[in-house]
Amino acid sequence: MKKNGFTLVELVAVIVLLGILSAMALPRFINLSADAYTARLQSHMGTLRSTVTMMQYSCKLTPDCIGSTDWTITYFAAAGQNVRHFNGYPDA
Repeated sequence: MKKNGFTLVELVAVIVLLGILSAMALPRFINLSADAYTARLQSHMGTLRSTVTMMQYSCKLTPDCIGSTDWTITYFAAAGQNVRHFNGYPDA
């Protein structure tokens, strides 16, 4: 008599093996999603820094900003860091 199929022991062994492999691989995939989130935030911060720098130099090139005598420096907390504002514009 010819047997076609798998025994219960073989099926349980495969399920246990797949469980062990998935338990080892799961933390790696979780860390990848956290790394992707961090990279996306760093990208947004870089874009924000570029925009702030462009605004700062735009203000310095504008005659109203250069001739102004009321230059003030203030600090605002953003993303856990103090951001220096010079004459109302963020300072790079």
